[in-house]
Amino acid sequence: MYMYNWHYLKMGSHSQDLRRLDDTKPTAAIYFGRSRVKDLLTGKGDPQAVRFCQCGESPNRNNTRMVAMAGTDIWILKPTGSVYEELPIPRKGDILKVMPVTVLKRAKMIEVPSVLAGMRSNKYLGFGTFRPIDNWGNIKALHYVLGASIPKEQMKASNCGPNQLIECLGSIELETLIAKVLEAVGCFVPAHRGGNLIAADIFATNLSSQKIDIDGLVIPAKRRVSIQIKGWSDMAKHSDVDYMFRLPKDRPLGKGEFSAEWLLRVLETRKNDPDFGRVRAWLFNSLACWLPVEFLKQYGLSRR
Repeated sequence: MYMYNWHYLKMGSHSQDLRRLDDTKPTAAIYFGRSRVKDLLTGKGDPQAVRFCQCGESPNRNNTRMVAMAGTDIWILKPTGSVYEELPIPRKGDILKVMPVTVLKRAKMIEVPSVLAGMRSNKYLGFGTFRPIDNWGNIKALHYVLGASIPKEQMKASNCGPNQLIECLGSIELETLIAKVLEAVGCFVPAHRGGNLIAADIFATNLSSQKIDIDGLVIPAKRRVSIQIKGWSDMAKHSDVDYMFRLPKDRPLGKGEFSAEWLLRVLETRKNDPDFGRVRAWLFNSLACWLPVEFLKQYGLSRR
């Protein structure tokens, strides 16, 4: 079990209600139409609103933590009271459901790990209002921000596979890592992230007269390939893309798809190559600023 049940909270339109967190008695709030707290507490209504109200109840407060973001700031919150409706209830419009909270931490995005700062880009979280956070990379980063130890369960060797390392990278960091691997084998990579490109995130060109084979990822001589990069995803490779990298959830890897196991194998088998040594050092330095070294040592990563 996790130390806490973590939830991502989006408060109001464009986070306008985050000003409530600056009050002397801070509160978190959601809307969800005309639904009433008494009904939500019995499970009637949108599951997100139901979960929000239930997290405010006494048995659930101590093991619930919430994350809210706006602009360049991030808040980590703990419920301290039952959810209530803010009165007077408007004749038209939504009913505001309000939860008393304690602000455990407020920090600037620049001060937190990249994987946490980029959490809003996760469509599942970003398009929701109150959704559980189950990504262990985010949970590790949240414990770090609170000055707490990583949950013991996540430090067990059995829970420290390749995926559990790579999920600690932010999306831009992951794209950069793949680009650095491609450069280390001699490819020309004009940009380390795709931006607004459709499907493809990275392009790599083999300028040499010999094909490059990176454990099955082949770039023919004088050819350019496109690569789609995802974190945890069961999305299929786009038909217009040559290769895909993803952390598989349930769907096994398909043709032209590569995972964290492939990536760490490439880094390990080529660790004596100076170019790959620099990639490994980059990976270590990207994570050692916030993850415990004993966790990274399980992957053979250390300062050179």
